[in-house]
Amino acid sequence: MKIITGLGNPGTKYDQTRHNIGFQAVEHIIQNIQNIKKSSTKFNSITHSKIGEEPIVLNLTKTFMNHSGKATNEVLSFLNMPSSTLIILYDDMDLPFGEIRIRDKGGSGGHNGMQSVIDFAGTNEITRLKIGIGRPFQSNDPIQHVLGKFTAEEKEILPALLEKIYSAIYCLVGEGIENAMNQFN
Repeated sequence: MKIITGLGNPGTKYDQTRHNIGFQAVEHIIQNIQNIKKSSTKFNSITHSKIGEEPIVLNLTKTFMNHSGKATNEVLSFLNMPSSTLIILYDDMDLPFGEIRIRDKGGSGGHNGMQSVIDFAGTNEITRLKIGIGRPFQSNDPIQHVLGKFTAEEKEILPALLEKIYSAIYCLVGEGIENAMNQFN
């Protein structure tokens, strides 16, 4: 089983922001995957399905980004699964908008949500799919950039980006991390 978790902030204030692209990616997968079964639990969104023969759980954290580890750990505990089953989707300013990067381990790269997941899991060996949101222009505040809404140009690219993420997750779960990294990095 794989637990695919999108990181973001809850509430309409953060909808359609760069920081919530992990949420958007998981929501896109939920909308497009076959045989979805939604569960009613104390968690915001746990959805069961399969990619090929592999059971998956799609999860959106209920907590704010900086507390993602607590929410993710609660899901792992509830499902009695190890952190090695996680695939975390989140924004990355170090990648240009529209690029993705799959990794099987590593640091947080300064991303507080991913750092929280690493801290609660007690390991940095967590599969992640980083979604490029680019850096702000020199005159722009990084926090405003991350929490800002997509530009008109980014909105044009977003549907293709979400499809690329969907394909990468399908490959990652169905064919393994090496194949996914070779095809999508």
